[in-house]
Amino acid sequence: MPDLPDPPVFPVHAECIKLLSRAMFDIIDIGRIHKNILYEVMLDSTDFCCLNLDYGDITGPDQDWQSVPGEEVCIVAALFVLT
Repeated sequence: MPDLPDPPVFPVHAECIKLLSRAMFDIIDIGRIHKNILYEVMLDSTDFCCLNLDYGDITGPDQDWQSVPGEEVCIVAALFVLT
């Protein structure tokens, strides 16, 4: 990770942090997630612009993407599937 003037940020959807909590603790309790540790793990797994994870057969991580509020038209609430 190169030295940057500002530390990286890792936006996480509210539903995704709930899903992580459920996967870790078998209940939805995001207060149990140590966010500083999660940040450090994500920081250690970063290749500058995205997490260095196996995203499967998708092409998104190699493209430039900007978040524009109101332009995201499709999301899936995974917790509805799990409950």
